[in-house]
Amino acid sequence: MVKLNPGYTLIEVIVTLAIISLIVSISSLNFTNVYKNLSADAKLMQSAEKVNFVFSRSRVNGFVNRDIYAVRYQQDNVNKKGTFKAFLDNNMDGVSDDGNSIIAEIDLSQIKVDILCNGNHLNSITDMYSVDGMFGKYIGKASGTNDPIIDPVYGNMKITLSIDKYQKIINISNSLPDIQE
Repeated sequence: MVKLNPGYTLIEVIVTLAIISLIVSISSLNFTNVYKNLSADAKLMQSAEKVNFVFSRSRVNGFVNRDIYAVRYQQDNVNKKGTFKAFLDNNMDGVSDDGNSIIAEIDLSQIKVDILCNGNHLNSITDMYSVDGMFGKYIGKASGTNDPIIDPVYGNMKITLSIDKYQKIINISNSLPDIQE
C-alpha cells in the first residue's frame, strides 16, 4: 500500500496568501492615516508651544529685566502663514535695540494662523509690546514726558493654529499666554 504525503494543495496556498495580503493592505491604509494624523497633531503642538514661548519669554524678560520687548507677527495674506518673533526694543521704535537681540522666533510657514483680538481678525502685529509683564499696543509718548502710552488691547487675544481639520489654540488672557487643550 502506498502512503500519500499529506500537504496543502496549490489552491489552499493561493487562498491563504490572498487573505494575508488583503489583511496587510487594509492595516497599512489604517497605519498611514494614523501616522498622518499624529504627524499633523505633533507639528501643531510643537508650533503652539513655540508661539506660547515667544509670548511667555517676552513677558518674563520684560518683567524681570525691566526692559521693553516687542512682539511681531508678519503674515502672507494669501495663505495666512507667517512668523512670530520677540526682541528687545526699549526705545519702542520697532527695531531691535542692538540689531541682534531677538529672544524668540518661530516660522509658521506650513501652518494656518488666525489671530482674534477683541473681535477683530489680525493679519499682522506690528505695535505690540511687553511692558512690566503686560501686553499692549504702543500709542505714543505722553506729552511733556518720555513715558510710553500703552493700550492694553493685546492683553486678551486668541491665536488659532491649524493644519487641515486639526487645530491648537493659544489663549492670552490678562497678558497670560496658555495653550488650550
